[in-house]
This record gives sequence, C-alpha cells and structure tokens, in this order.
Amino acid sequence: MKTVQECFREVNEESLIRYYLYKYPINLDEIANEDLTVKAAKELIWDKLRKYIERLRNIDIEKSRDGEDCILFYHKKMENGFPDDTSSLVYLNELIEKQEEANTYDYIFTKHAEILGFYVADTEMTQEHMIPLLTDVMHTASIFGFEQERLQEEIERLLEAAEETENGDTVCYSLDDIREKWGMKKEEEDPMEDELRRNVDRASFEYDRYCKKKELRKLFNAIAK
Repeated sequence: MKTVQECFREVNEESLIRYYLYKYPINLDEIANEDLTVKAAKELIWDKLRKYIERLRNIDIEKSRDGEDCILFYHKKMENGFPDDTSSLVYLNELIEKQEEANTYDYIFTKHAEILGFYVADTEMTQEHMIPLLTDVMHTASIFGFEQERLQEEIERLLEAAEETENGDTVCYSLDDIREKWGMKKEEEDPMEDELRRNVDRASFEYDRYCKKKELRKLFNAIAK
C-alpha cells in the first residue's frame, strides 16, 4: 500500500482541484469585491489550493502518536436518504484482530504530518475513488486552516469542554426548554410518521454498517494474502 503523501504526489493536480471545488464549492461572488474581480478571485482560490497540495506533497511525514499504522479506505453510505460514498480510517492492528468488526475513526484533530503517513487501501473501490478520497483528506485536514494554524487552539477548547462535562459544569436543555425559549410550536404527534422515520433511520444505519463491513472484509482479505 502507498501512503497518502505518495498518492498526492501521483495524482493529477488539476483534476483534484476541480473535484474539490465541485464537492466543496466556493461562492466567488462573496469573495469578489471592487478590488477583486470574480476572475481574480477564482485564480486566488486555485493558487491557494495548489500551494496547499504542494505542502501535502512535501511535508515531512511522522508516525501516528500511538505508533500504530492506519489505513484509509472508501465505502458506500447513505446521505440524507440518497446513496453516497465516503472514506474512513481503520487501525491495522484492529483490522487484523477484529476483521470486519474493526472500529473506524475520524482524524479531524490529527496533524498533517501524521495524516500523510496513513496508508491508502489497495481495494478496488478505494483505488477507483482515489480523487474523491484525497478530496476528503484535503477537506478534513484543512478544517483548522490550510496549515492547521488553528488546530492547537481547537484541541485546547475540546479538552476544556471535556473537563467541564466531567466536572458536571455543563447545562443541558430539553427539547421543550428549547421550544419555550425560541417560541417554537410543538409539532402534532403522529405515531405512524414517527415509526416510518425510525424505520428509515434504522435502514440507513444498517446500510452504512453493511457497506463499511463489506469493504473492511475486502481490505482484511487483501492484507492477509
């Protein structure tokens, strides 16, 4: 398997940027102003994304904090009632131990240097969706800035929130409290509608779980050869 960084080095930059802007569109009219035309705004965005990709291609990679190898793989899912697909992260040691029952994880608070050291699955679906997978990586890895300049600040805020929860300092509101505060009218109860909604949610959950397990099984079999 290749690392995420190796995949970034091999991918067509223009195709990747086009897909990124298709999946995460930017309103050029909001950026443009009297000093910046729409054309110039577009060029600015492309320049920023090129520099971002260049950073991902050349930064020195590091082992994950816990020293374990991680693998990114692609799988199908349901999104707002429609078939979609996405990428997930699995630890190699958990995959070997639990196979298709292995847990998957997010990596939003992971440093670029560690993300780029993740491996990319050799499974057919993952390889066929290389640009969408790398787009997912670009988006997740830039939530706190293209150079993760806000990452440490967000980690500290997360730790503070966890400490407040542990100490019982958080305040919880019921749905009725929220309705009263904002003057929202309580919806008329409809048992049949509620049951159908639960069935849809349950089917969506089962579909997501099945598709993820299916790709985990393929990944395990590929590694076990």
